[in-house]
Amino acid sequence: MTPISSASRKPIILLILFVILLNGCQIRTTYEVNGKEITKTIIGTDTIIYIDGKQSDKASDKDVVKKHAFFGNQSNEATLAHAAMNDSDAEVRKLAVSKTHNEATLAHVAMNDVNAEVRKLAVGRISNEATLAHVAMNDCDAEVRKQAVGKTSNEATLAHVAMNDCDAEVRKLAVSRTTNESTLTFVAMNDVDAALRKLAVSRLAK
Repeated sequence: MTPISSASRKPIILLILFVILLNGCQIRTTYEVNGKEITKTIIGTDTIIYIDGKQSDKASDKDVVKKHAFFGNQSNEATLAHAAMNDSDAEVRKLAVSKTHNEATLAHVAMNDVNAEVRKLAVGRISNEATLAHVAMNDCDAEVRKQAVGKTSNEATLAHVAMNDCDAEVRKLAVSRTTNESTLTFVAMNDVDAALRKLAVSRLAK
């Protein structure tokens, strides 16, 4: 048996030390995605994912973490716009919407996304009155319409919603935000909901 020379032993020793360090090293990253605390722990070659403190092996959770890592602190608006408008995964679209500042992208998502939560998130980040008016008067989801009504200050939009929306809670929010006497008078005299008529009367008295 040929003995190993000292020169040959050095790379072997270094490799052993590297493997030991690799297996013993832990890298932990914590961040938030859509209200959930994500902790990614790398131990050697293994990656363990915790969602709100609970270990997760679900492929969907790992996919969200992977896509979050892809975006990271992504500032490329073209990439964010493409993801916000085209990605097949609603969670990825929400993530892109939460990072973009482009009004055109946000407006497109607010008016066109198939997922109400994604639309609502986009509405919460826009300031364009025309977009807010469109969503407040036309979105099929009451919560999304409420989000838009809560952001607009346009009296014509508030009047339309207060007098016409099919959801009492949406109408109530519009009535609470308008100062137009004609609108308040119409609601006070015509709304089918007594609580809303009362609210309109109370605001007329101010």
